[in-house]
Amino acid sequence: MPKLPTKLDLQRWRDLRAQGKGYPEIARKTKWQARTIRKHLEQDINSAEALAIRRDLFKERLGAHWDKLLHEVLRVLDLVQEPSASDLRGWTISSDSVERHLCGTRVKHTDQEKFEVRVQAKDLLEWELLQQHVPKDALWEAVANVEAAFGLALLACRTLFLLVLNRLTQTTGLPVADYRKSGRLLTDEGVGKVFEYTLAHALLARPFDEHPRAFQTPGGDIQMFATTVARLPRGREKIERAVIETIQQAVTSPGATKCKEIHQRLLEAISQMRRHVAYFRLLPYLPGVCSVCRKVEI
Repeated sequence: MPKLPTKLDLQRWRDLRAQGKGYPEIARKTKWQARTIRKHLEQDINSAEALAIRRDLFKERLGAHWDKLLHEVLRVLDLVQEPSASDLRGWTISSDSVERHLCGTRVKHTDQEKFEVRVQAKDLLEWELLQQHVPKDALWEAVANVEAAFGLALLACRTLFLLVLNRLTQTTGLPVADYRKSGRLLTDEGVGKVFEYTLAHALLARPFDEHPRAFQTPGGDIQMFATTVARLPRGREKIERAVIETIQQAVTSPGATKCKEIHQRLLEAISQMRRHVAYFRLLPYLPGVCSVCRKVEI
């Protein structure tokens, strides 16, 4: 069986070739046949090229995998944003337990006057795979903080809404019912609109001044900025005054202050999450492996 060169032999031949030596000269210096040296060096070059090709293919596949995971997860995370007073109104005036979407999250109002909030990105398969690649990262905690802050903000708004609702019914003496019903009543849509104005001013910490032109009375109904607040009431001025005073008092209440404080915490949590998202976008490569990587041997 012919003698095979060792790794040291191959390295010495490579070094001599790099110095410009020909195969006959290398053979004289190393006591090997020139054809043996040529054969093994050519095999070595071919295997190095194959390794480089495999390495480039690996990088290409890994990059495509990384891009796909990041694109989908970060795209859905970008949907998480500050809720407006209008967004919050729709959630806090209802006490049902139907799950709905709100600013990039899924929200469910539980029976215990609590809001369960889950960022929609967590529903993605890509989210699970990304966590397998990077199991310990500040982004995951930042997302949990956003969910918790959203829940507290909704609960604070719910408390403020109940304050507005109770004061309106007490001062007007009217029941609240579906806006499509007839009779002397406060409409549910109108009460929701009064709350929205209250919340908008509370979040801005801005007092609510009386707006005489905010009210219209088509057909005997009272409308505030084109939303029907009360149907066929007697004592129109009393109803209008009750609405204005309710907003003014609610805006300066401890509940309004709490809404603003918690809303600010929510904004800070969203900002912190976006900062970690930005760091993720700057990662040069994808560390670790996931179940998909193992299946396709990336």
